[in-house]
Amino acid sequence: MPRKQFIADLERLSLPGAAGSCITGLKRGDDDGTFTFVFDAKRPGIKSVEVAGTVPELFDYPTSHQLLLYTTSSDAPAYASRALEDLSVDSLNLEQAIQKISDKLQKALAPDYDGFQDYEDFADLEAESDSDEGSVGGWSDDELQIDVDGDSQMVDGSGPEAPERKARRLALIKELRSDLRRAKAAGFKVGVLGDWRGGINFYVALGIRVGKLGISEEATNAWKLDRTKYFIVLIHYSNYYQTLERLTGEIAGYHAKKGVALCVGTSSRYKPTLQEAINSFSRFSSGAEDPGQHVIGGTDGLETELDTSKKQEWDFEGIFISGPLNQLLNTTLVPLLKYRLRYGFPWEGAELYYSSNQGGKETGLAAECMDDRYYEVHPPKNPLAPILMTDALCGPATEASFPLLAMQFALRHLVRCTEFCLVCHSRVSTDFEALKPYVCSNPLCLYQYMSLGFGPSIEHEIVSLPSVVDLLVSFCYISAKAGKLKDFPVGMDLKVPSTNSQIWKVDYYGFKGEFVFDGADNDTRPPLKEGDWIIITVPGSSSEEWHARITETCYYPTVKIAQPVGSKTTVGGVSTLNGVQGINSPSPSGKQTPDISVSGGIFGPNDPEIKEVTFKIYDTSFDELQDDEKRKTIINILNTLPPVAEMKEWLQKNTNVGDEASLRKWRTRISPTALGVLRWIIASNRSCIIPLDESEENPASGFLPVQGMGEWKQFRFAMGAPDKEQRFVQSVRQAQKRLQLTCPSLFAFHGSPLQNWHSIIREGLHFKETAHGRAFGHGCYHSLDLNTSIGYSSAMTHSLGGQSTGCWPQSELKIASALSLNEIVNAPNEFVSKNPHLVVAQLDWIQTRYLFVKSIQDPNANSSSSAPKITLGSHMIHPQDPQYTPRNGATRLVIPSTPSSRQRIALSDAVDVEMIDAPPVSSPTKKKKKGKTLGAAITSMFYGSGNSADDPYVIDDDQADWDDASITTDTEDLLALLSDDDDDEKEEPVIEKGKGKEVVPTKPARIDEFQPGTLDTSQIQFLKPPSYASSMASKRLSSDLQSIIKLQESTPLDQLGFYINPDHIDNVYQWIVELHSFPESLPLVQDMRSKNPILRSIVLEIRFGPQYPMTPPFVRVVKPRFLGFNQGGGGNVTLGGAMCMELLTNSGWSAVSTVESVLMQVRLAMIDEERPARLERGNVGSYSVAESVEAFKRACRNHGWKEPEGMDSFV
Repeated sequence: MPRKQFIADLERLSLPGAAGSCITGLKRGDDDGTFTFVFDAKRPGIKSVEVAGTVPELFDYPTSHQLLLYTTSSDAPAYASRALEDLSVDSLNLEQAIQKISDKLQKALAPDYDGFQDYEDFADLEAESDSDEGSVGGWSDDELQIDVDGDSQMVDGSGPEAPERKARRLALIKELRSDLRRAKAAGFKVGVLGDWRGGINFYVALGIRVGKLGISEEATNAWKLDRTKYFIVLIHYSNYYQTLERLTGEIAGYHAKKGVALCVGTSSRYKPTLQEAINSFSRFSSGAEDPGQHVIGGTDGLETELDTSKKQEWDFEGIFISGPLNQLLNTTLVPLLKYRLRYGFPWEGAELYYSSNQGGKETGLAAECMDDRYYEVHPPKNPLAPILMTDALCGPATEASFPLLAMQFALRHLVRCTEFCLVCHSRVSTDFEALKPYVCSNPLCLYQYMSLGFGPSIEHEIVSLPSVVDLLVSFCYISAKAGKLKDFPVGMDLKVPSTNSQIWKVDYYGFKGEFVFDGADNDTRPPLKEGDWIIITVPGSSSEEWHARITETCYYPTVKIAQPVGSKTTVGGVSTLNGVQGINSPSPSGKQTPDISVSGGIFGPNDPEIKEVTFKIYDTSFDELQDDEKRKTIINILNTLPPVAEMKEWLQKNTNVGDEASLRKWRTRISPTALGVLRWIIASNRSCIIPLDESEENPASGFLPVQGMGEWKQFRFAMGAPDKEQRFVQSVRQAQKRLQLTCPSLFAFHGSPLQNWHSIIREGLHFKETAHGRAFGHGCYHSLDLNTSIGYSSAMTHSLGGQSTGCWPQSELKIASALSLNEIVNAPNEFVSKNPHLVVAQLDWIQTRYLFVKSIQDPNANSSSSAPKITLGSHMIHPQDPQYTPRNGATRLVIPSTPSSRQRIALSDAVDVEMIDAPPVSSPTKKKKKGKTLGAAITSMFYGSGNSADDPYVIDDDQADWDDASITTDTEDLLALLSDDDDDEKEEPVIEKGKGKEVVPTKPARIDEFQPGTLDTSQIQFLKPPSYASSMASKRLSSDLQSIIKLQESTPLDQLGFYINPDHIDNVYQWIVELHSFPESLPLVQDMRSKNPILRSIVLEIRFGPQYPMTPPFVRVVKPRFLGFNQGGGGNVTLGGAMCMELLTNSGWSAVSTVESVLMQVRLAMIDEERPARLERGNVGSYSVAESVEAFKRACRNHGWKEPEGMDSFV
């Protein structure tokens, strides 16, 4: 593996003399992929220097990685700074890189060295074309005629474009248009964003309606997809369009793919807005999260509970597997395409070859010598939608396009997600089908799945579906209690106490929350550190245990602990408050402490203030325990969890809008082990469970509860593979056609002991094991009588005081029994048995529909209440066979139809018979839409496959079931699809509509409409070019400036939201930026309009230091003056005008962040409606540099952020 090889190289070179005579002290850094060493020239008067290196992406090591260098010495000698400034060691292994650094430093000590005579730096072709050495996206300066110092004339800029550069740029535009047309012809909506003509920082979006993917209703519900939205693959080209040929090339491929990034999401339109596109990638660049997951939109699932009017309205948002899918697209897609082109593999063969050779060298064999297994294809069990079966590489490679292949690859792993591991992406080998994707059996994959956040957000599940979380935890608890739990959360590095853990004695001061040990002898000192968890017992009192977190150890022998959490169930007595077994901690004055106080705590009301207790440390790996001890440990750990309702309440109270919701922050209440077990329980659930009641959990699910089930709590329940519903429907239609059925399906109950349901919801229904005998044959047993199934579905029979000992103590459901109501093909004569039970051997004939849960009866509860009755029209009721109707005693159940079942129609040779008693499903002939065109060129540009010229491909017809919501293709996208001969940039685009023509409509002008070029700069102090200017910073700033100017020239300014006037930039280390066109609903806009004259923009100044982009810029407001936070203001603007953002400090900055992303983040902060920015009343005032700097430093001190190094030199 690449990481192991990096560590092995580092350990080998750490030996004395292994890295050369001038290199000493080579060691690992604090973070993964970092290292430091000292270069000592061993010459009199020559000072040594400490050098640090970072490999950001270890999975590319040692052949295609990036290696960043910098000196950590506060007073680094000049020779080292000169030598390292332009040195590139990318794609070199650690030994080669260190040797090259050493050679360069030694040459820098030569008297005639000037920093530009070391031609060995350019001997390596890949290093020569690196973007940090003067290239853009793998294109050399000679190819594109770019002056990296910023003196070149830009496209559409103030001067003529070099003929050679224009020719290459137009060639790339031609390639882009050709590739987009291929994607369009394949059936996808195509969009472009940004400066696609200029080639710098633009985006390509490919979209398709989710409803056109053929995903079943059960799967779309489980995957939380909206069938009316578009699934989008968004591609960011930071430096020119990269063709498939260049991306898969041997030499240019590495540098080309550095300029390409991908993410997926959904949107109501076929492409996101430019701001959404920038935001989705900029947060990923800064290291916050990967694009598409959580950060694209929403507040980590808390939008169901928080005021949606207060959050940023992002329409482009991630999907349930955005994290794994984004990682797969950005790390694996290009190598797979390379293998497919080179060896002719199908997708599956390329993935197998990639996983077999990952971290090693290619075999170098010719295609005819490859193993046949790489050419095997395992098609899905049922045919997919035609658009999903198409492979652009099945034809000539010259007809393939990278955007099209990226979309096809993404759809393959979306629609068939349950077939692949979410971490290693290998095919999952299981003997059961699942509705939700998960990881393979490799423990490392489970660990990465949990630690990297690829699993579902447990916080989202707790807030949105608390009863489902309660259900899942209860099933797991009961299974472990009954000794039936077989699968465990191994590979997650969970630490637990065990029977073999050492027992320590200590005096516990309950009132102070302190342990006091005897003396400070280090030989008998327990290995405690802050953050550890322990389990406490009181000798001789009871078997009760308490769990607590260590909060402070620096004053040993006194150790502070948090409020202990009890794990013993109180049976038949007073229930615990919030699941905490309290600490009756009497104070010296006799007054009760504010801590929770309940019976059964460590301290009784008459106990002394100090007690001797024993404890064990969570120091044993859960993986090392025997299975029986694992079950007992899971029971004890789950006992420490608070009730789900309490966790939900804590999340709501402790999560601000825009913040990440995380139970990890509740450090003193929930241990990391308990949180890991809870995450495993939720993430390993492979079924879809949705509550069906009138609670806030189910405001508009589209499903209704079954009538006649009384007090049973109902859940919509679906299991099996995503195509299981298709196979079931096919079986129903075949039986209807074969048997001429009026009611082609029936419903029946399936009961199973509670301890089995933890495995059932993960593996589905099967009959591999015999639990109650099989007197009526092998198959899945069902009954039409509820009471019969109840006999098989009860919990363990042991009880005490009316409470089941097998139930999770904190559960609100208090489950006594559970059973499912399944829909079955109505062919009882073909069952294994139909009397007295329905025994079905064909699993494709069974589809789970409902899960019913019965709670333990509380003797004090009012039993007269009943479930609310809903009057259903005949079209809302599922028709049932009178001979096979499920019943609850003498009551026949009324089963509502579902949105999909009302549309499901069974076909027969004679007549069309509807399966559902619903209004006839009409199939009106669609009116063919007229293609909206830009002249005759667009109307004749596309033709459907196999169609004649008389039947052109209609651009705007989605050919779906949402005609009323069809999205018109934007004009800019139509222009991008034009053939190059038809492209006339000078003509005003006109849309043909019917017989007349109309110009593209424009928005009405605002009274504060931004007017570029009108800024009064008299109050701005313009700086001269600084003496501290460095080549690294100058190159990067010139590139960023060119990119932004091109972007604002190709994008409407009101959409971009900021403006930089090139005439106001005489020095690339100082930028003047205007923020404008804020949403009119903001109080900030009203404040701006109240000024006389009206304010049309907020003026910012950005200053850059010599270490940029390694250190962040300084951003401040020039004018107008804002209200400070303590004055009722907001928008992250300090009292002195500096921006208060961790992003702009060394604590939150990333070298890959761009000025464009910084401006977007600053603008987003100002338009935050949670604490809106407001202006001072009266005349428009401005801030001085001095007060802004002081305010910024004050904010850093208050928040604990690290100031940018050398900040005083440039502010």
